[in-house]
Amino acid sequence: MVQTLLDFTKPVELRLVDTDLRRLTEEVAMLAAPEAARQGVIVQTDLPDGPLPVKVDADLVKQAVLNIANNGIQAMPNGGTLTLAGRRDDGIVQIDISDQGGGIPPEVGEKVFNLYFTTKKSGTGIGLAMSYRVMQLHNGNVTFDSRPGEGTTFHLRFPAQEQRARPRAGKESPSARSLRRRHQRTKKAEWTESGPSSWECCWLRR
Repeated sequence: MVQTLLDFTKPVELRLVDTDLRRLTEEVAMLAAPEAARQGVIVQTDLPDGPLPVKVDADLVKQAVLNIANNGIQAMPNGGTLTLAGRRDDGIVQIDISDQGGGIPPEVGEKVFNLYFTTKKSGTGIGLAMSYRVMQLHNGNVTFDSRPGEGTTFHLRFPAQEQRARPRAGKESPSARSLRRRHQRTKKAEWTESGPSSWECCWLRR
């Protein structure tokens, strides 16, 4: 797979298409498997039987999910299990990526999405920053939970694609409304090389 990179200094024009996030996650698991095998890491998925419909730039989202998956694999140099799970709940499609690595120290937790920040000798500090920006470009968000010595789980949340039989006006779910409002509050935040202020970055579109 040829990596899709973002220019962090320019507006981005998204190529939005109807996408099954379940299938996209399965593809990421297959892409991550060879590198995982070299480190003794098992990649497994926990996905629903049905589709997880979203409208996204599939190439950018696939790269964003793969960046986090690779980060999880690198966090387990002695092997372990990487789990990619997905679900839909109240207007939100969520992908969870869990590793069994050493966890993220609390003192660096607020820096992990900063552009060029890395704790790895050979790291670039671009992967997680790109994933963060991709999520914001899609009106979504990414957060994580981490326990030192036990591992980390990243949570990627997208607005679910509306069904063709649209509900009545005014029936927006509370979760989708909260996600949309959170995005609106951060539209004017500025992206800098030091990373997003308060973990928020800007909405960029031509």
